[in-house]
Parts: sequence; structure tokens; C-alpha cells
Amino acid sequence: MIPLHLWSLIERLANLHRREITAANLAPVHGEVLRYLLSCNRYSNTPGAVAEYLGLTNGAVSRTAGTLVRRGYIVKRTDRHDRRLVHLELTPAGRDAASTLDLPTWTKSAEAIQVDQRETAEAVLAELLRTLQQQRDHKTFGACGTCRFLMPEGPGTFRCGLTREPLTPYETHLICREHEPPASQL
Repeated sequence: MIPLHLWSLIERLANLHRREITAANLAPVHGEVLRYLLSCNRYSNTPGAVAEYLGLTNGAVSRTAGTLVRRGYIVKRTDRHDRRLVHLELTPAGRDAASTLDLPTWTKSAEAIQVDQRETAEAVLAELLRTLQQQRDHKTFGACGTCRFLMPEGPGTFRCGLTREPLTPYETHLICREHEPPASQL
């Protein structure tokens, strides 16, 4: 069981984050969707992936996407290979809005903490997340660069071993719904 104090700290940080999203004139769910779309790859920008990542219902994602489309933050595009799939893509306005949610005060606050303490906190929280995901059989939604399917093919060239499609170096840093950690992390 997570010690109550640790849980309280995590919950309080999440509440502060939501307050800052609201201050940016977005509902918390809108900010969460925009931030996710800014950080996910082309395999993971579907309504179903958004719902799974954020723990929302498909209906909630549909309503949220509709609002973000009307505000000009995202567009819906039909997949060119599978016409049944819809992708949610950020517009330039959506990318700008999501980028402002990097929350400079958070970055500045984190930079005020000693590097070794930040690294320790990150490692502890990453292990907590990994453990919870394994216990509940949730997908990891990790970056391609940390996935067991990543296949380096040469300097700066990569391929997804699952889809067999090429990946750019930039894409290896994005969140993927199909992510699976290497066997050493299982």
C-alpha cells in the first residue's frame, strides 16, 4: 500500500497541475488531452488511445474532442490505411496551447531541486507507476526509445518491430500505446 503521505503529495501535485491548466482557460480534461496529443505518436492519437491513457470513457473523449475541434485546437483525420480509424491531430493553435501547459513555474521549481534528488524522485515515481501498471495489467504507454520493439537500423534510423514501419529519431521520444518495456524491466 502507498504510504498515505506519499499519496497525499502526489494528489496535491496533481491538484496544483489541474489548477494551472484551468488558469490557462482550459478545462482540466481539455489540457490533459492536448498534452497527451503533443507527446504521443501516430499510433496513439486515436480517441480510444486517449481514453485508455487518461482513464476516460469513450463518450467523454468524444465530447472533449468535439469541444477542442470547435475551439480550433485539434482536427479529426481518417486513417489513410484503415478508414475506420480516426486520428486526433493538434492544429498550430492546439500545439501552442499544449506547449504553454509545460507550465514554466513547474520547470523552474524542478530546476531548483538538486539534480541527484530530481533523478531519485523520477526513478521512485517511475517504479511506482510501473508497479501499479503491472498489478492492474495496464498498458505502459512509454516512449518508443524504451520499448522492446524498437529496432535500431543504423545511425539515426529506427524501425518499429511491431508495425515494421520506419521511425524518425524524434518519434522514438514520443509516447506509444503499443509500448512494452524490455524484458529486463518486467
